[in-house]
Formats: sequence, structure tokens, C-alpha cells
Amino acid sequence: MARVWTDCCGVVLVITILCPAASLSQTPIDDAARSVTAGCREAIKNAGQPQSFDAGMCLGIIKGLHYLSRDVCVPPATSSAEIADIVSRYVDSHSGKTDEDFRETSLEAMRSAWPCGKRHDI
Repeated sequence: MARVWTDCCGVVLVITILCPAASLSQTPIDDAARSVTAGCREAIKNAGQPQSFDAGMCLGIIKGLHYLSRDVCVPPATSSAEIADIVSRYVDSHSGKTDEDFRETSLEAMRSAWPCGKRHDI
């Protein structure tokens, strides 16, 4: 029985050594504006329907940025798909932004479309 256990452990050890660890890890998410904007376009096209991972990634980032940003004043009735449309058109019209971080590019697009200006606290 000890011999079988030793042989089994030896096989596992050889497989572990021969298989690179990188093949077991997940592929990193590409957060370049070009990649995530494709999900935005999908979200716009399929608004009101179940979304894919890429569309959900776009909408999730946009919702988070909209919620946390203090210098973007999106009108309350604006849908996430409408915001995604603004961001997609911004990326399309600024070709130099396609390889930049989607989050930064999205904030620039939202600031451009809906700047807050001066707020007056009552």
C-alpha cells in the first residue's frame, strides 16, 4: 500500500512540475477603454434584457463611477444605457483614448456631458 501511495504522489509531483502555474490562473481582465466599450455597446443594444458579463462590467463601472463621483451631475432620469451611450460615443470620437483605462475615460466622458458647475448648498 505504501508503494501505491508513493507512486501516486510521484505522479502528482511530476504533473505539478511540468504544468506551468500560469495556465491555472485566470486571464486578467482587460480594462482598456476599447475592450470595455464593446460591452457598453452590447448593453445599449440589449437594454432591458439580461446582459452578458462584458455588458455588466461596463454598466457596473459606469454606475459605480456615477455614484462616487462628486464632479459629474447626471440628470436623475438618465438610464445606465444612456450613460453607456455617451461613454461609447466619447471613446469613438477620441481615438487616442482607446488604450487608456476605461474608468478614467468614462469619467472624462461624463464630466464632458454633465459637468456640475457651481453648487449652492442651502
